[in-house]
Amino acid sequence: MITNIKTKFQSIKIKLFLTLCATVAVIIAFLILMNSMVLEKYYIYKKQMVLINAYKIINAYYNGTLKSNDFNIDLEKIAFTNDFDILIKTSNSIYTTSKDFIESLTDAEYNRKKGIDENLLFNDENIEIKRTLDKHTELSFILLTSTLDNGYELYIRVAIAPIEESVKIANKFLMLIGFIAIIASGMVVLIISKKFTHPIEELNQITSKISKLDFSHKYNEREEDDEINNLRKKHKYNV
Repeated sequence: MITNIKTKFQSIKIKLFLTLCATVAVIIAFLILMNSMVLEKYYIYKKQMVLINAYKIINAYYNGTLKSNDFNIDLEKIAFTNDFDILIKTSNSIYTTSKDFIESLTDAEYNRKKGIDENLLFNDENIEIKRTLDKHTELSFILLTSTLDNGYELYIRVAIAPIEESVKIANKFLMLIGFIAIIASGMVVLIISKKFTHPIEELNQITSKISKLDFSHKYNEREEDDEINNLRKKHKYNV
C-alpha cells in the first residue's frame, strides 16, 4: 500500500497538481502578509491625504477663496462622505459634526500640553496629524489639528477601527479566493496534465511490451509537432 502511495506521488499529474497548489498557497500567504504589514499603513496614508484635502477646502472657504451657499451642509457632507468628525473653534463659539468629539478633543489637548507622546504622522507649518487614543471609547483615531488663515482652530478626526476591520476583511477574502483558486486550478491541472501524460503512458506501455519481445502494439501518430510526438516517431524508427 505504501509503495502504491509513493508511486502515485511520483506521477506527473500529482506533481503538477501539488506544485500548482503550493504556488497558489505561497502567493496567497504572501498577499496576506503584505496586507497585514502594508495595507493598514497605506490606508492611513490615504486618510492623511483626504484629511489634508478637507483642511484645504475648509480653509479656502474661511479665507474667501471658496464660495458656498450653505457651508454647514457642505461640512456635513464632507464629514458623512469620509466618516470624519469635524470641529471648528472660534473665539466665542464651537461648531462640530459630533458632540462626542468635544470631550475627546479636550483629552487630546490635555495630552498635547502635558507632552504625552502620541504617534505623529505628519507635521508642517499649518497642519499636524497624529494617531491618538480616545480614552472614553478606547478607540484609536487619526487627528488633524490646524489653525486656519483667519485664526479659527480646526480639528478633524477619523477612526482607525474601520481601517483595521477592512484589513481583516481583505485577508479573509484573500483566503477564500485562495481556497477557490486552489480547487479550480487543481481541477484544470488534472484535466490538462492528462493530455500530456497520456502519450507518455502509451509510450511506456509500448516500451514495456517491447522489452518482452511483443511488437504487436502500435502507437497512434498525431499531427502535433511537439517533443512528445517527436519522441514517439523516433521510437517508431528505432523499432
